[in-house]
Amino acid sequence: MFSYGWDSLSASTQDALVLIVLILLPLGILWGVQRRFRLMPVVTGLLRRHKQAATAIVLLIGLATAVTVVFTVQEKALKSGSAQAADKFDLIVAAPGSQVDGLLATVYLQPTALPLLPASVGAELRRQADVLFAAPVGFGDHAQGYPLIGTTGDLVSHLTNTVEPAWFDRIDQALAGSETPFQIGDIIKAQHGHVSDDSHEHQDELRVVRRLPVTGTRWDHALVVPIEALWKMHGLGDFALNQQGGGDSSATESVLQQPGVPAYIVVAKNTGALYSLRQQFNARDSMAFFPAETLSRLFSVLGSVADVVGVLTLLTQLLVGLAVLLSVFILMRSLSARFATLFALGAPASFRFSLIWTYAAVLIIAGTVLGLGLGWVGANGLASWLSHYTRVSVEPQLSLVNVSLVALFLNAMLILACLPAWLVARQQHSYQDFS
Repeated sequence: MFSYGWDSLSASTQDALVLIVLILLPLGILWGVQRRFRLMPVVTGLLRRHKQAATAIVLLIGLATAVTVVFTVQEKALKSGSAQAADKFDLIVAAPGSQVDGLLATVYLQPTALPLLPASVGAELRRQADVLFAAPVGFGDHAQGYPLIGTTGDLVSHLTNTVEPAWFDRIDQALAGSETPFQIGDIIKAQHGHVSDDSHEHQDELRVVRRLPVTGTRWDHALVVPIEALWKMHGLGDFALNQQGGGDSSATESVLQQPGVPAYIVVAKNTGALYSLRQQFNARDSMAFFPAETLSRLFSVLGSVADVVGVLTLLTQLLVGLAVLLSVFILMRSLSARFATLFALGAPASFRFSLIWTYAAVLIIAGTVLGLGLGWVGANGLASWLSHYTRVSVEPQLSLVNVSLVALFLNAMLILACLPAWLVARQQHSYQDFS
């Protein structure tokens, strides 16, 4: 009957109940021991007398706990942020090569040299009845360190969830991402190549006409221009400045005359059409892939590295736990004369065991709570740094799993604390201990 009732609960409810048990169990045991022996005045006196050693032990446990919290929270946050950044990109069609390179260049705007797709691939994409739009994406230039991306108005509307008939009235106009410092009216000259290269400045001027809303993607840190602007900068076409930009021409003859681009972002009417398009454009001249699938494979590879780091973190916790317990044992041995007095007064071994265990439990619980707070602060700080460094929104969230790991560590430490308590409590005292 109990098994049936437990199985009927949702997974989140089961996790919450397990967490509650893990937290309440040591607190209940501590309360029970205190209720029987009234040990807290004695423990408080020991803490005050040896406050430096107690503080060192609490900090040691806190740092070990904080490392675990930071690692577990940050790994999940980074994966979640990366996946969210790729969520708007349904299907990518690029020249045959590495899918990872195509993903990093197109979705995360990492400096990557990709071969160009022939114009015929773009023409074929636009002829598909199930394609809502196939937006060319061009990159390779930057403005003041921010990527300069050429595309169409369709993709801008898709990323921003905004219906706009014409984002660009002229091909010398630019849209500033929400995380860029550019303001409306700024005049910009783009530079060819990546920031780390010996890039040269283009003579064509671009004028910022609008700041885009937050998209939650790497494109928030980019300048978006009409694809024709990039072609004109590199001498790949004869375009008039007052020509309306956006590359939205659907005429097959016009598309076939356009220069090649590194990739196309394809949005179709339904999921079935996307799978059909992926199969169709995995051909000799092109490759088609889902960013989510490529990202999943990339995470699986990186997951093995995370497992190794996780094992090292666990070993670190164990070593810290053993060091803490050894410190408690040495400290208790240094109080041999006081325990000899308790022995002479007839205090049973259970009293001495409870006193030592309660002393260790107070330190362990205090250190764990401190570590949980330090870990959360550290996770937020690291998330801010990662968001700035990777340009991907990383938002840490403290889940039941994270707290459960901390609770497991707490319970394991409290169980191990029984060892030094037992060793000291069973110690026999001689007459010299009283002198």
